[in-house]
Amino acid sequence: MHVSNTSTLSLEKTALLDKLHELEESNLEKVDKLVKLEEKYEILQETLKITERRLVEKEIECASLTEKILIVNALTESNDHPKTSKSTKEREINLASGKLRSQSLEEEMQIKQVIAMRIKPLPKRKMICLDRLISLTPSFWIRS
Repeated sequence: MHVSNTSTLSLEKTALLDKLHELEESNLEKVDKLVKLEEKYEILQETLKITERRLVEKEIECASLTEKILIVNALTESNDHPKTSKSTKEREINLASGKLRSQSLEEEMQIKQVIAMRIKPLPKRKMICLDRLISLTPSFWIRS
C-alpha cells in the first residue's frame, strides 16, 4: 500500500511539473509578445513626437505667412477702394487670434510631451515585475 501511494504522488508531481513547464513556456511567450509590443509602442511614440514637432513648425510657418499677407494687404489697402478691403482693426484682430492659436498649439505640445514622459516609465516597471517573476520560478522548482 505504501508503494502505490508513493507512485501516485510521483505521478502527481510529474503532472504538476509538466504543467509548470507549460505555464513557464506560456509566460515566456507572453513576455516576448509584451516586449515586442513595447518596442512598437516606443517607435509609435517617437513617430508621434516627430509628427507633432512638424505640425508645430508648419503652424508657425503658416502664422508667419499670414502675418506677411496682412502686411502686404495693409500696404495695398491705401490703393484699394475702402468698401472692398477689410479695415485695419479687423486685420489686427485676425493677426492677434492667429498668434494666440500658434501659442496655444505650442503649449498643448509641451503638455503632451510632459504626459508622454510620465507614461513612458510604466512599461519599464512591467518588465521589472516580469523579470522578478521569472527569477522566482527556478526557486519554486527547487522547493518542489
